[in-house]
Amino acid sequence: MKQHQEIALDEQGSALITVLIIALIVALFIGAVLGGIYVQSTFIQQDIDRTKALYRAEQQIYEFLCSGQELDSTGTITSINYGGFLKISSFSQVKKQKITLEVLAGAIPDSVFNYAIALKDTNSSLSVTGSTTINGDIASGSNQIERSTFKGFPFRGSFSGEAKKKNMRDFFPSFRYKYIEEQLDKHTSFFESENKSQFAIRDLSELAQSQEGDTLYFSGSQEWSVNQTTTFPKDIVVSVEGNLSITGDGNLGTYTTFIARDTLSVGGSITATHAILSAGTFMELRDQVSMNAQLISRGRIQLRDQVYLTYPSMVYTSTITFLGEQQEMIHLQGESTVDGTLVYPIETGRFNQEQFRIKIDENALLRGSIYNQGQTELDGTVYGSVLTKQFYFYEPPTIYINWIKDAEIDITQRSQDFIVPIGFSDSTKYVILDWKEVNE
Repeated sequence: MKQHQEIALDEQGSALITVLIIALIVALFIGAVLGGIYVQSTFIQQDIDRTKALYRAEQQIYEFLCSGQELDSTGTITSINYGGFLKISSFSQVKKQKITLEVLAGAIPDSVFNYAIALKDTNSSLSVTGSTTINGDIASGSNQIERSTFKGFPFRGSFSGEAKKKNMRDFFPSFRYKYIEEQLDKHTSFFESENKSQFAIRDLSELAQSQEGDTLYFSGSQEWSVNQTTTFPKDIVVSVEGNLSITGDGNLGTYTTFIARDTLSVGGSITATHAILSAGTFMELRDQVSMNAQLISRGRIQLRDQVYLTYPSMVYTSTITFLGEQQEMIHLQGESTVDGTLVYPIETGRFNQEQFRIKIDENALLRGSIYNQGQTELDGTVYGSVLTKQFYFYEPPTIYINWIKDAEIDITQRSQDFIVPIGFSDSTKYVILDWKEVNE
């Protein structure tokens, strides 16, 4: 009997140990489940906070654009004029989640950009001759388009649209180029400042030591040959007191600004994203350069060979000084292509034969728009709109004003969501061109 009691006691002890072990396992399992739920909920909450921060950053951008505020910094919003566009940075934080958005904004074009041609000059009607093809409406001071015989050859092109008479003094837009000129003034004043030497570097190899947002100064003319291993930090400004020549097969970075006090030349197979190229006297892009860029200058700008400026690029000059016999302030030569806007905003009041010109050669192409307070000489193709004071072409020994010969203008070939630089309207409607989340 005593032996049976001892066995029973042993079994009761084993059962207790088993129950405790099972209870511990269950507790550990429940703890693991609860811990997993906690970790999961933490990650979910972080995602929720991050999404809230993202939405708030986006909201700040749209509220800023809709507010019509001056272009400055306001708390968590920073805005600067970047060529003809607006570069905005928006910061937001929800708990520990931080978001910075960087966007580039342009403007929705006014109704005048829906016309294939807007002719400001009211002294003569528009004449088309040769194989000229126009697809789209024409706004001018006359509701008649002359289909003209030229040297015995009848007009053999086509005009698909309506000629609409407008008060061109009011209908032809002005362009507020103040902000672009302020940027050009800033570029010039940098070379005249006394403390610029603190940014000086000797050659291209030292770029690797520079940081995002740096300003790099070169005291003399530079000739660079870049390749795929050449790295340009984001948002840097390169200022060259002299001439700058860049060739090779490489990328010039994102939001990079290149300023040459005299001549700026880019050739080879160079690429870039949202770059600004600025020159004091002359700018030339050649060979197979392909980039998204804004070209701004107070001198001549020339694109030749197979240069391609991708959308939404801008070519802008405000020169009022003739250099030799050249009157083409913006000249697309060869098979060059621009997806964007060509801008010459200065009305000089000179006689017809002395007007500054935008010229597009026979095989060149513009997809976008021309805004020209001078003369437009068009031998090539425009898929978009031409807003110009006058048209011009020369057949020795005669100058023809407001004649178009052997050219093509087709408004229907331009994208419906095409944008223009900011400054054509007092009631600007903005549109986001580029959107990027910046890593903290």
